[in-house]
Amino acid sequence: MRCNLTSADSYPIRFLKEIPSALTPDQVSAVKRYAARYKKGIMLFQCVEEDSDCSLWHNVFRLYDADTLKTSCPCPLVALRISLNGLLRFKAGELGEFELAPRQALLFYLPRPSSELFLSAGKEYTFFDILLPEKYIQHFSPYYSVLREFARNITDRTAASLTPFPIRLSATGLHCIDRLLNCAYTGSLRSMYIDARMMDIMTEVLSIAEGSSKREVPLTDEETGRILEIRKLLGENLHKHYRIKDLSRMVFINEYKLKRGFQQVVGASIFDYQLNRRMQEALTHLSNSEMSLEEIAEATGYQYLSSFISAFRQHFGVTPSVFRKQGRR
Repeated sequence: MRCNLTSADSYPIRFLKEIPSALTPDQVSAVKRYAARYKKGIMLFQCVEEDSDCSLWHNVFRLYDADTLKTSCPCPLVALRISLNGLLRFKAGELGEFELAPRQALLFYLPRPSSELFLSAGKEYTFFDILLPEKYIQHFSPYYSVLREFARNITDRTAASLTPFPIRLSATGLHCIDRLLNCAYTGSLRSMYIDARMMDIMTEVLSIAEGSSKREVPLTDEETGRILEIRKLLGENLHKHYRIKDLSRMVFINEYKLKRGFQQVVGASIFDYQLNRRMQEALTHLSNSEMSLEEIAEATGYQYLSSFISAFRQHFGVTPSVFRKQGRR
């Protein structure tokens, strides 16, 4: 989703061809990056993921002088904004002004998206925006009463925030964000991983807003059977990557219900279950075959050898080559 950015003082904002060295430490795992500079400061916008359903942006603003930056987008959107560093004061269209301290989040809807960021001199601001289509909320509506009025406002095209004040994320929520920003996977595996973590973050936000812990979702015997079919499908197709929305269509179960239900029935998330199976399959090949690392990577669903090596090291603490050598001593 493309948005316009302007300075309240009409200073021209120039996008740069390269990331300035001053912003290099702020880089996260991203599919694209844009750095900008103008008279009053520098900025770094990093797209962590973007597809037809959502876009995730990690934003850094470093101001030399106080200023107000204005943004506008062409389409209605649901936004989850999370402050990671700095006291972020902003105006969200007709909803008025909000302040987000670090670790605080606000879920809001704007039919005509516009925002003003009120930035102080000598300060650095880092925040994370998850921009969602209106239909995304439908995945959660049946399970959280706090969403009923919010969902009605979306249907009526009326600006709304889920809660009147920002909510404070737990350490679990922050850990999910950290895992997103440091995702080492590529290709379809990356998309699947980010899908899972984003669902975790939304579940965390909605549970806190409703004042409840993560609850179990009710499952019929038929739905439990379909979830077990998904488990079998994942285990028999380690070379393939399935996004939650694709699996949801296969078994006709709501995305949120499928994710939570799989966790209840299997005892692991969809992503973690397939990752564990891939790693166990890799161990078998390393120990009992002469397959090359490239062949093992392909057999376990990794498009790039470097991604396989990175995942294996994260899982077992050693590289595949070291594991194979140790097993043959």
